[in-house]
Amino acid sequence: MEPDLVDVHINVGLVFHRDGRQQEAEPSYWNAIKYVPQEVLRNFNLAVVLTDSGDRRGQIEAYERVITLAPSFAEAHCHLGNLYEAEGRLRRFSITLQ
Repeated sequence: MEPDLVDVHINVGLVFHRDGRQQEAEPSYWNAIKYVPQEVLRNFNLAVVLTDSGDRRGQIEAYERVITLAPSFAEAHCHLGNLYEAEGRLRRFSITLQ
């Protein structure tokens, strides 16, 4: 497989992931991210694979990248918040409605 065929890496990752083969899916996503690091969905897919494989540190880093790339990606905020909460990293904030 040509290393810079990003869409192939994504599709291979999806096939492995859907087949429950997270250890094989993860490198496919990393290869795709290597060539197009600013692509939000590739980073999100990696975070989901890392979730399924139980890599909490990797999940946090992946979701943080997603939010950096796409601050309005609500699902990434939700997952990251749950991970922070599981680690005891709670932050109180208030919202003022006008």
